[in-house]
Order: sequence, then C-alpha cells, then structure tokens
Amino acid sequence: YVYRVVKAFENNGSGVRGDMKAIIKAILLDYEARSPAIVNQQRFGKQKEPLLRISAIARAFLPSAPLSATYQQTDGFITFTTTTPHQLANENYILINVTSGSPSPATGGTYRITKSNIKAVTSTTFAVEVKEVLPLTYSQSGNTVTATMTTGTHGLTTGHKVFVKFLTGGLANGLYPINYISTTQFSFTVANSATLTGTAIGVKHSGGYTMAANNATVAITCATNHHLTSGDMAYFSFTPVSGQTTSPTNGLYPVTVVDDTNLTINNSAGALPSSRSGTIVMSPQNPILSFSGNATTAYSTYTVGDTDTDLGQTPMRSPTVFNFYMPDYQFPGTLATNKMVTPEFQLSSDTNVIRQSNFIYEGIFKPSGNSPISSFRSGNGTLALDFTKWLGNRPSTTVPWTDNANISALIDELSTLLTSGQLSSQAKAIISNYVTTLSYTTGAATEIQRRDRLRAIIHLITTSPDFTIQK
Repeated sequence: YVYRVVKAFENNGSGVRGDMKAIIKAILLDYEARSPAIVNQQRFGKQKEPLLRISAIARAFLPSAPLSATYQQTDGFITFTTTTPHQLANENYILINVTSGSPSPATGGTYRITKSNIKAVTSTTFAVEVKEVLPLTYSQSGNTVTATMTTGTHGLTTGHKVFVKFLTGGLANGLYPINYISTTQFSFTVANSATLTGTAIGVKHSGGYTMAANNATVAITCATNHHLTSGDMAYFSFTPVSGQTTSPTNGLYPVTVVDDTNLTINNSAGALPSSRSGTIVMSPQNPILSFSGNATTAYSTYTVGDTDTDLGQTPMRSPTVFNFYMPDYQFPGTLATNKMVTPEFQLSSDTNVIRQSNFIYEGIFKPSGNSPISSFRSGNGTLALDFTKWLGNRPSTTVPWTDNANISALIDELSTLLTSGQLSSQAKAIISNYVTTLSYTTGAATEIQRRDRLRAIIHLITTSPDFTIQK
C-alpha cells in the first residue's frame, strides 16, 4: 500500500512528481483501503493503540455542545439553570465557564454536582458546592463552638483565622482563630455563653505565595477567585516550603488586587534578606457570598493527566522519537514465528491488557447515578460519553432500542459505529445472550434498566478483538 502511494508520488502516470490529486487518489482508491476481501485476511490490520481506543469511544458518544446557563450563588451553593435540559444527575462532574456576573464572576472550573440528599437535580437545574466555602454544623457549649464539616476536610491548623457565617442560631459572624481537633473538626471561642446547635459556613481560600529578597511585597495566587477589591482586609496564614524557616508574618492585611486570583500585600515585618515561597490560607474579613450571572456548562474537562499506568501511554509523552513502541517489534510466540512485525503489541503486556480493559469499564459504567452521561476517568468528567441517542425508542417504532425485539438491531448499529460493521456473528451472539439475562422489564423498562443494558453492549464491543484490531 505504502509502496504504491510512493510510486504515485514519484509519477502520476504522466511523468509528473508530487501531483497531490494522484497521491490522494492512490491513498483512497487502493484495493487495501477499499476491498472487503482484504478485511478477512488474518495478517491484515493492526492493533489500535490504547489512547486511540479511548478517543474512538469518546468520539462515538460525543456529548452535545456546551449549554448556556444562568447561575445564582447563595452562601455555600451555586445553582445553575440551563436553557435546555442538561441530562446530568447528582454527583456527575461538570465544567463551568463563567461569562459574566455581579458583583463579580463566581469561580469557574470543574465541579461535582451535589449529592441527592443535599440538593435535588431537575431537568434544567443543578447545584454545586462553592470551592472556598466550608459546609459546617456546629454545637455551642458555654463560650466554645465546635464546628464539624458536613463533607470533606477543612485544611486548617491551630491559629488560623477563618471567617464563619452562622446560618442558624444567631451567633455573630466574623473571623475566628481556630483550634484544630481533627481533619473534619475545629473549635473556636465566641463572646456569649449558650448551649445550642445549628448550621454555618466557613470561608477559606488556598493558594501560594512568593516574596523576593529585600522586598516587603508578598505576591499571592489563590486557587479560586478571591472576590476581593483593593483595600479589603483578609487574614493570611503562611506555610513556607520545606527547607525555609522564615516566612511572612501571619495576620490581617489590606490587599491590592492584581486580577481575579492574584493579589499582593506588604509583609508587616518588612523585607527579608532572601526570597521566600510557600502556601497560604486566606480568609476575607467581609467575604461576598452572593453572586449571579451567566455561564456555559460543558461535559468534558479534557484533563487526562498521566495514563502510563492505566493505558501504557500518556499523550505527548512517547519514550522514543518513533512512538510508544519500536517500529520493528515482534510479539513473542506465534506472531514472531510467522515473522509478523507488530509494533503496537509492545504495549500488550498481561498487566497492561487488564488495566486498559478496566479503564474502558470505568469510563462506560461511571458515575453510577441515573444519567445518560458517563465519563473517563472513573466518572470524573475527563472525557464524557452521552448515551442519550440509544436510550430512547428505535426510529419509526414505539419500542426502546434496548427491548429484546431490538437487541440484535442495536448490536448491529453499535457494531457499525464502533467496528465499521466488523463485529463477528459469534461475538454478536455472545453479547445478545448476555444482555438478555440482565434485569429488564419489557414494555416498561426503567431508565436505569435501559442504560445498563446499553452500557453492557458497548463495554463488550469495546473490549472485543473486533474493536481492538483496526482493519
């Protein structure tokens, strides 16, 4: 095939070299690219690289374009209202891009929709927890208030000051120096003595700081939007990097805003003789906790990260200039005995094959909530898969795709989508026999029953040899 394309490059048949029309014609019309007979030859084709298997699945079930939404932040939650149904469920991940807001834009980025027992999801609304807000319950005994996180950990240590807003109970809002109890509990002292319980929120920003030698200015970068304006007061606690014994002085400082996440303060102890850096915990003296505006929501974050362990390769990180494998690699055993060069099989160790299969499973079946949206990695929204099209009725019928009457047709359609129709009859029979054993109420199937049948079919196809080997 390559030889014939090269010959077309060298001579288009009329003595012309480099004729692109002739080259493209040679590529697209060659019998290896067109002939069905070639597909049936055992030596024809190659194994898809793991990353290409994942991208093929992602492309086959690509979600819709980002949705427009309005948002309203009140204390510890941001509620989004989309212009069309969003198809999400509790605990799905979602990517938020804030486009406008008042008094200032809320922080965008990746969020996990709240659990169902916290905020219910409707077809056009969902809520997320504010990243810089600590959700708390509290109990007061005498002058001591003990606060407990309702979800997550607080990330504070003794001496940090954190702004606390009491949602019930009537205690005074303000900055309180805390005493560490555990990763989920801390205590502080209030002016009035009482015995009561209630709910509250804390406001805590995390980030990093740098300070140049002989310069009192401390540059601070917050992990989320700080929502401050120049002149606002905020309490800072500084933790130097390992090896440094001095840092800026903890305390309440007026800030100078650089942008939404960057600001500066002047170290109260003045300049230090050498540069300093580390992490900060910051809590505003009077935080703004109510925002509204417009945003767009997207299903995929594309933050794939390192997949060497999961897939045997990570995008843009091949170990050689050739690729993730050597071009003359021969897989030991029958393939090598028959002198077959199989470069991609260099990634097919026993361990890698199982890990790749698990990675595909985790992307198709998670999260487990009642939504047609699944995602890699393990449901965290990296690459979202939208199964909506296959959960409704088969076109021109009133019967769902996943009912027994349509299972064979559904497998054929997905075979065309994922394997160019090359799924073997034996594989189709195995898949059909398996999915019809799953719990299913014919004629009145629940959304979860339809979704689980569909997921099983997709999983079995995408882990089959017919999908793994590209022909």
